[in-house]
Amino acid sequence: MTKNTSNPRRGSLFLRFFALPFLGVGLFMGWLLLSSIWDWAVMQDWQEVPVQIVHLELERGQRSDTTTWEVKASYRYEWNNRLYFGERVAINGGADNLGDYWPELHRRLTPYQNGDLFPAYLDPDHPERSVLVRELRWERLGFYLIFVVTFGGAGAGMFWFSRYLGSKSEAQQQLQQLYPEQPWKQRQDWAANQIRPSSGPTLVISIIFALFWNLVSAPTWFFIPELLAKRDPKGLLVAIFPLVGIGLMVWAARSWVRWRRFGKGRLHLTSMPAQIGGSLRGEISTHTSLLPPEGFKATLNCIRKLTSGSGKNRSTHETILAQEQSLIPMQLLRRGVGGTVIPLQIPVPRNGAPWNDRNPNDQTLWRLEVRAENPGVDYLVHFEVPVFSYAPADTIEEAPPLKDGTDLQRFASLEKLRLNVEPNGRLKIVAPMARRVGAALGLTTFTAIWSGFLWFMTVQGAPFFFPLLFGLFDLVFVLITLDLWFTRTVISVGVDGLQRRSGLFGLGKTRFWQQSEIKSLHIERGMQAGNKLYQTIKLRTRQGEKKTLLNHLSSRQRGEQLIAKINKHLKR
Repeated sequence: MTKNTSNPRRGSLFLRFFALPFLGVGLFMGWLLLSSIWDWAVMQDWQEVPVQIVHLELERGQRSDTTTWEVKASYRYEWNNRLYFGERVAINGGADNLGDYWPELHRRLTPYQNGDLFPAYLDPDHPERSVLVRELRWERLGFYLIFVVTFGGAGAGMFWFSRYLGSKSEAQQQLQQLYPEQPWKQRQDWAANQIRPSSGPTLVISIIFALFWNLVSAPTWFFIPELLAKRDPKGLLVAIFPLVGIGLMVWAARSWVRWRRFGKGRLHLTSMPAQIGGSLRGEISTHTSLLPPEGFKATLNCIRKLTSGSGKNRSTHETILAQEQSLIPMQLLRRGVGGTVIPLQIPVPRNGAPWNDRNPNDQTLWRLEVRAENPGVDYLVHFEVPVFSYAPADTIEEAPPLKDGTDLQRFASLEKLRLNVEPNGRLKIVAPMARRVGAALGLTTFTAIWSGFLWFMTVQGAPFFFPLLFGLFDLVFVLITLDLWFTRTVISVGVDGLQRRSGLFGLGKTRFWQQSEIKSLHIERGMQAGNKLYQTIKLRTRQGEKKTLLNHLSSRQRGEQLIAKINKHLKR
């Protein structure tokens, strides 16, 4: 059964209340922005009047590591034989450190303290209204605009998303009443078998997050020059935050373009619902023309989604429980009414669990990802698919056996292995160094950043406990990174048994198990790198020992094919 709709409804109401302060700040800053522009436009019709500066002062304020400035002045002038006094210096008042505007203005006004007249401006209809300078401060307008876009955009986005959640929960409640025992019909798109990409809400959240990050980091743009001018190393550390903000905005913009281009696609399943141990069959109508030379890659994930904590400490973590992949060559694509149609047939991994979202804090979901290289923006869509039961034992589809020759070499290419049958009949498997370059590069980057923080804590004199703790984790990351880059594994299989040698540069210890010592070979969940789950082949001996045979397989089905091939050469 799917989850109760009261949770989305409460979430919708909470989101609206949460959006109010964001929207309020955005509207207030928008009012400041527009009022500044309005004042500037009105002042263009004011008349010039010579004024005598009576008092001039550059006020300095100190906030943490930054200095703020503001010019205070009083002046007098005559208009129609009447004496007036004024104190307004510029269109915008208030201390700030946005550039050198206030210090420069003070230097500009200082020579007029000796009694010389300064050309100011007044409202001829209301002569008591005057200003010393009437130019726009673009950096001040930009500062207001940052708040309008980030806070106002976040508030408006949350309001829109709350309405989306509310309408979705009402429709889902009606379907729950119609199909109480068929949970795969309790969602609109599932019931119609026209499954929509699930990237929409995620896209909204990512845009809001990018805007919020840039809002928080925007003031640092004004602090960084001052810190760098003082040769303070903190300036380099602070610069990371706005640079990350730029990256997030670029990522959000690309995601938006991708959604606009590919978000109209629909998934139609011929296996509704799909069953664990069976196959997910169907087709995707992309509503656009796509002919990637390398075809498409479909990845089916069983995901456990855990939410813990409350309030500001609330966090959500996703773990991939099971994963399977399928490659769809360009030759299998066909043209539909609205564009390219992608056929799907992907095994549903047997180690997954049925869909269960009754507990919003502990959910099991199935998500299909389809991607392909495409000029401009790559094709990438996600669908939440219904997997609610286990396939009967007599209908479970076994992986096709690997045959020598082309079949074996294609398998080796997909898994980045070297496989061959030697003249003496032994099967040789070589896992070369740097086999998973993507995972190795990702972990190398992460380790470098972690090491940078460790260095920064050390040079800043942090308490000994923190560098020690970070250093221990850093050591673990370094060892795993070295393993990904430099470990080489060689396996040789024959009727007499199985030999394995693995280590950095292939220099590890050699192990040999006779055929009679081997009880079984099986697949286990390996490491997860981002959204990629790797599989591991384990060897279990008759004495109960469990040893790692081969790491970093990208597909459980291909792992089962390799096990079948090994067993064949062991004559098991």
